[in-house]
Amino acid sequence: MSNPRVGSGGQIADDVLREVFARLPDVQDLLRCAVTCWRWRRLITDPAENAHRPSMLAGIFTQNIWLDRDKVEPLKGKPRSPPKFLSLQAGSAHANLTSFVADDDGLFNDARPLASRRGFLLLGIMLPANTDHRHKLRLAVCRPLIDNRTHLLPSPPIDLPGISDSPTGWAILTSADHTALKYQGWQVLVTYRGYGVVFAYMYYPATRSWSVPIKYQRDLTRCGPGAGVVARGVVHWLYRDYTELYTLNISATMKQVSLTKIPIKIDAGLPYQRPPLLCITGEGTLSLFNTQDDGVPELWTKQKQDDRDHHIGEGEGRWLHSYLANLRTERPDIAFFAESKGALLIEQGGALFIFDLKSREKVRVTLKCDEIDQATRWFPAILLQL
Repeated sequence: MSNPRVGSGGQIADDVLREVFARLPDVQDLLRCAVTCWRWRRLITDPAENAHRPSMLAGIFTQNIWLDRDKVEPLKGKPRSPPKFLSLQAGSAHANLTSFVADDDGLFNDARPLASRRGFLLLGIMLPANTDHRHKLRLAVCRPLIDNRTHLLPSPPIDLPGISDSPTGWAILTSADHTALKYQGWQVLVTYRGYGVVFAYMYYPATRSWSVPIKYQRDLTRCGPGAGVVARGVVHWLYRDYTELYTLNISATMKQVSLTKIPIKIDAGLPYQRPPLLCITGEGTLSLFNTQDDGVPELWTKQKQDDRDHHIGEGEGRWLHSYLANLRTERPDIAFFAESKGALLIEQGGALFIFDLKSREKVRVTLKCDEIDQATRWFPAILLQL
């Protein structure tokens, strides 16, 4: 006789499950539910449901930015400067990254968080000076809020002298960004610049191999964060020449590369002018967060693209301009984009805030005093949306 209780969980109505998920106290609980089965993941990642959820930030990865490459501790040594994860969830403890992922005999000593996307974290590995391949970039991908497994990537096939330690950009793409990634799960895109050319390589985990590089012939310099912003299957980085700012756009399939001029001008009298910050609004639209010379924050939002923006070449497009009245009280000192839900992590007057680009609401982040240090690299981690 079959047990009537077996499999009864599968009979719970979707509406009931949604109510249960909405009442979970911690984002990690929600993430664990999402990986339990396909049905639960579908309900949790439903765009209609995500649209009604608040823009919650799971936490912040931090890293000491004054790291001397020649003083990196040997493998199997005590971590001298491991990345830290500062949880923003109530009742959650702050911990080193190695509390979430296996350290592999010291491989992640002094590792640097580079980019995050829908729960995946991309790390740059800092190998000691006395090991082989010191000048080769080593990358690793993990999902620190879900499991402790790590995927160590082979070195990109860079054969140009002098740029092996200087990637200009990086990004993680997931199956949610493009249908071509459905069976890959994730991919890593890395860019380099040399001889007036931008080189882009894609890593495919299924075959553990890198693609043949694509090239974009234009003598530009990347400015702003190295982590690319992903919107609708395209990765964007901010570049500049002597007078103009542009976005370099590379599609997830690497079949389309384009350059788009943006409306914010470079002031020739300010050689160290702070560049605007690329970000994504709640609707998945590419935007630019900028602080004017008088300290007034503003937002430029890219309007619907026309045909010319989808081809290799230059387009200017249309941008909608608005002022961020909620941030006028004091000039934001730093600002970082937290992916997936259109939120900014900003520092203003010595305090940290999360600013929702859609609702324009600003919420203060409470951290211990000793966790705010000028020698710390702040890196927004994973948002609630998967």
